[in-house]
Formats: sequence, C-alpha cells, structure tokens
Amino acid sequence: MINNAGTESKYGLKLFIPNSIGIIGSVDGESVFAETKLRLEVINVGPTFTLDIEGQIKNSPNWYVISTLTGAITGTLDISTYDRIRYKVTNPDKSGSLFASGFIPNANPFKFQSPDGELIVTGSMTPSGLRTGMLVTNLTITDVASALPLVSLASRNSMIFENRGAFSIFFGNSNVTASGANQGWELIPNASYSVDITDTIIIYAIAPVGQTVNVKVMEYA
Repeated sequence: MINNAGTESKYGLKLFIPNSIGIIGSVDGESVFAETKLRLEVINVGPTFTLDIEGQIKNSPNWYVISTLTGAITGTLDISTYDRIRYKVTNPDKSGSLFASGFIPNANPFKFQSPDGELIVTGSMTPSGLRTGMLVTNLTITDVASALPLVSLASRNSMIFENRGAFSIFFGNSNVTASGANQGWELIPNASYSVDITDTIIIYAIAPVGQTVNVKVMEYA
C-alpha cells in the first residue's frame, strides 16, 4: 500500500527563472526529507547564466553553496548532508525555468529473519570493528620524531596510544616538535588516546629535549 503522506512530501519544484539576480522560490528554501539526490533541469536560459544551489542544515542560520550551474543543463546532485535547499541566480542570461526532483538511489536490499517472517530492508550494511587482528608494540620515544609504530599493521582501522613514561609526548606529522610553532598534540604521562586511522596514515611522536618516554601502541584491523 502506498503511503500518501510520504508521497506528497517528496521534494519537487518547478520555478520560473527571471532575467535578474537573486533567490528564486522561497528565501527560506524547501525541506528535503529522506531524499539524498536531486535531479535538476534548467531550460531556456543563455550560456552565461549561473545559478548557485545552496544548502542549509537544520537550525542553522547559514546557507552553503553546494554547486554552481552554468547555462541550460540537466544532471544530478548530492544533497545528503543538507536539510533545506534553495536556488540563487548569480548571473542572469534570459528568463527560463528550473525543474528539481528529489530521489533516493536504488540499493541492494538486505534481509533479516524474524519469527513472523522475512523483513526486507532497502539499503546496504557494512560490518565494522575488529575483523583481521590486532598488534601491540612497545616503543621508546626520544627527542627525535619517530613513527608510531615503525611498521603499521596491515588493513589497520584504529589505534590506541598509552604514555607509560614520566614526561609528555607530542603527536603530529614528521616535522612535529615538543614546543614552538610545530608543537604536536600533547599526551601527558599515564594518559591514553584512541583514534580511527588507516595504515596509510603515519602518526609521529616526539619527547621533550633530552628525554625518553616509553609508549605502548595497540593497532586494530
């Protein structure tokens, strides 16, 4: 059975485009509910015409330019991170029309088995978390920046660092320092820090001048 209320709330607009600069349609924009994509068509305008498509997140006073259209055009646009959409002519070139329709891309369904039968949910599911293994490495950090660890666990997706020493250590890029303009993120003694990070990104650490600090690193993949 079709849900009429849901059908009526589907995003869809037909707007007249005047030969002038400014917002077309509502200055407050229109809500997009479940839709994550827009199908757009602009017709009858000249080749130098430009139109900003602006997005707003719920309860924010700010509007952000998602994309700028030039001339008569048709295509699709990702609006998945916005709650309201509006349109602003930035360079007029003849009058025309804009057509917009929201939609949700098709996805392969996945299924759950329940006592009452099979429930089919449209979407996709990707497992996350520990899937391959973990690796614990004990390191001594000096006042020369070094990678944590020297060799990363393959397919890593998260890390935990624990400062086992008497002095702070500082995280950053390969040019990280313990003070000054390139001073890294400080981890004080006996503290720990976790981050989701792949094995393609290298984190460096350094101890204060003249000091050494023991660090325990745990990687998950």
